[in-house]
This record gives sequence, C-alpha cells and structure tokens, in this order.
Amino acid sequence: MNPEYTGRAWRVAPRIEALSRGSERIFFNPLNVNPAYFPMGGSEVLEILDKLKANEPFYCPQENLCPWDLFDFFVRHHLIVEDGKTACCEACGPGRDLFRTELNVYLLLSQACNQACVYCLNGRETYHGPGDPMMSRETAFQAVETFATRLSPGGFLNLVFFGGEPLLNWPLAVELMEHCESTLKAKFPKINFHYHITTNLSVLPHDFITRARDHAMTLLVDVDGPEDVHNALRPLRGGGGSFAFTARHIEKAAGAGINVALRTTVVSRNQEIMVETARVHKNLGGSSCAYVPLNAVDSDGSVFERAMRPDPRIYSRGLREVYHSQIWPVENLFPFSEFSRRLVPGYHNNLNCGAPRGCTPVISVNGKIFSCIYLVNNPAYETGDILKDDFPRLDVLEAMAKIIDVDARPQCRECAYRYLCGGGCPIGYIGTEGEALASREVRAYTHKIACATAKTCLEELFWSLGTEAGLWALMNPENSQTRSQPCL
Repeated sequence: MNPEYTGRAWRVAPRIEALSRGSERIFFNPLNVNPAYFPMGGSEVLEILDKLKANEPFYCPQENLCPWDLFDFFVRHHLIVEDGKTACCEACGPGRDLFRTELNVYLLLSQACNQACVYCLNGRETYHGPGDPMMSRETAFQAVETFATRLSPGGFLNLVFFGGEPLLNWPLAVELMEHCESTLKAKFPKINFHYHITTNLSVLPHDFITRARDHAMTLLVDVDGPEDVHNALRPLRGGGGSFAFTARHIEKAAGAGINVALRTTVVSRNQEIMVETARVHKNLGGSSCAYVPLNAVDSDGSVFERAMRPDPRIYSRGLREVYHSQIWPVENLFPFSEFSRRLVPGYHNNLNCGAPRGCTPVISVNGKIFSCIYLVNNPAYETGDILKDDFPRLDVLEAMAKIIDVDARPQCRECAYRYLCGGGCPIGYIGTEGEALASREVRAYTHKIACATAKTCLEELFWSLGTEAGLWALMNPENSQTRSQPCL
C-alpha cells in the first residue's frame, strides 16, 4: 500500500453514482469526478465498498477485504476519501478575479442586421434602435484600452466583433485592429491580443480575407442545415435566402486558411437532421461544428413559441447520432468538446458561464457594459460604463450568481452531474427570472434542455473514455495539469 495512506482515517465517498451497460460499470463521486471504468465485476466492487463503509472510519483495511492496489485505485478516483475533508477542488464565483486573466470583450459594432432570422435572440427593444445604431471609433478605442488595463501581465484580451451584423461596420473593426497592433501592443506589451468575429457572412467586404488573415482573426458563422432549411430559418431582411451567399464566403475564407467555425441553432425545424447538418458543415470547409439549442426567451424577455423550440429528447438523440457518426472529432464538435475539457480530476464549476464572473463584458454602441450578449440594454445587468470606468459592478455579478448557482437551484443541487454541467447556459434562467410571461412550462424547458445537453455529452464521453486504451493515462491526476482548463 502507498505509505502515504497509512495513519489516516478514510471513508467511502458519501455518494457514488453508477452508469451501467450490460456487464460494464462506471462509478464516480459527484463531488470530485474522476470516473472509474470496470468492464466487469461492478457488483463485486459495490460489495467491497459496502463492507468498507460498514467499518468507517478505516485506517488500513485487511488485504482480504480490499486489496491494496484496489484501495489505491479507489482513492485516486475519489471513491474513497479522507475522513473529515471535503472535495479537494475549487469553485469559481464572483469575487474571484478571473477577469484579470482573460477577457472576451464583445464589441457591438452594429446593432443592426441584414438578416431576419425567425428565432433572432436580439430583441427589437434592446438591440434595434432608431437609425440602425453603430458603434463610434471613440467608444471602441476607449473600450479596448479600458479592458487592457484590467488584465494582469500575461493576460488575454480577446476582442469579439459582434452585432447585429458586425460586418455592417467593418471599417471600424479594421481601424481597431490596426490601432491595437500599432499602439496598444506597445503600450501593453504583456497583454495578448486576439481577434474574433461572429458573423452571418452573407456579405463579404473586399478586404475581409486579407485583413482577417493578416490579423489571425477567427470566425464563427451560423449555418442551420441544408440550403432549404437554412433559408427558411435565416432569410435576408429584404427577402430571399442567405445560404448561397454565406456558403460561398465560408468556402472562400476557409480556402484562404482562415479558421471558420460553424454553428447551428437547434430549433424544431432542424432537430431531426443534425447528422445531415454536420455533413453540411464539413463540406463547406468549417474548422469545427457546434450545436446550440434555442433559448426560451430573447433579449427583450419575450418568450418563443413552444412550436419553435426543440424537443429535449429529440435534441439529445441528435447529439448522440452526430457523436457516433464520427463526422467530426470530439475536439471539434461542440458541446462535446467543452465537456471533454472538463473531464479532469477535481473539476468543479457551479457557474457554467463567464458572465457572473465578469469575463464576457458586452459593450453597446453607447458605451454601456453588460454582462452577456443576451442582456444588452437590460439595466438590471449593466456591469459598468466606459465613460465612468466603473467595471465591474460586483453587486450585479453577485445577483446573477445567486440565480444560476447549481447549489442554490432546487432542481440541480442533488444532481450528480452538476459540477461538470454547471447548469447549462444561464440566460434561460436569468431571462425568465421575474418574467411574467415565463410560464412553468418555459422554465421546465430551460432546465430540460440544459440537462439533455450535459447528460448526453458526459455519458457518451464517459463510455468512450472507459473503452479506449489509455483511459487512466488521460485521467491520472499526475497528467491532469496539461488538460485542465480555466472555468470560463
């Protein structure tokens, strides 16, 4: 036996969850997840743990009760824990200065858009003002410098050009990138600047390819399925389909070596064709494929009709089908890619988002700072003002955290997956908080779709890891540091 274990009191973990598939078993401790896979003998494992539990606390179990190598295995996988100690992992919450390390700053270059998506999450009142508002040069420059000063040396400032449709104000993006390269990098030599744009790419400025390539810009573009489905969901504002324009521009950008990630918003119309959509993404030359289910409410707090939203069961089945199709590797298939990064011993996240930690500030055209792209111009979630230089307003972040913390939600606090899941995208909970139009059915959908995402991905990943060679090389705590990711 490992001599470090002697002279210390041990107990069986208070709760152990099990997954079953024929004779195979996976056991894990929900408070400190490091899944243990047994191709057979799962019943015997439970019998041994039950005998140990009957003798708690135990110090050095007899070999005939639990072989020492198995005891060591149980300890490494947190099925046996030291008496009197809580899970040896750290949660991230408001007050932890994660925004000093990395900031994803969303700049609403334009709050107007050239498309008329049937499920647009940008509400008319909160996003679309009179005269198609555009961000000014002064606001953009001040915003970037404000956030650069917040970061610690070695920090990452990821500038996300967002909208509306940010390409409607593309000259400002170009000017801002050149300002960062020529001025701000010299002023902040220890800050790492990166550029990203979320765009429908149905328009393509003449210098876009050159500029994007020169500045190593990454792209995220929505493609919601084959041409007929995409056109039905994402028509142009003036009428007609957008697929042909978007597809041509994706192929041009990808062909030039630019990283173009593709995303699908899953609604009732495309929930049955997720595998087909994965092939569309691959054929267009995308670098990765993402599926995001429709949120129940838009930024105005208006509720989408039930007929528009995906069925969580069908969505879950679609995720499994895409995963097993192997069209995309796990590292390029969201949300599986995100959950795979969490499968390191001790991962613990009770807040599934950077917003309540101040890591995703959104700058509106008038310089107001909001915690999330779905909360723009909602005064309850204003976290600062560029002109007042008062970011972050911790009272706002703390209020958000109270709403979405999985340990505070009755429907989440007993779930075995909660610290790997984090509760799903929090906007579904925040957007329905105190909202008169948010019925019990809408709240139920918000919870079910988050559960469908997390449990489907985690269970598939658990089984894949369990049956692949080298599982414990990946999951061994000694090797976990290289795979660990910040809770952002």
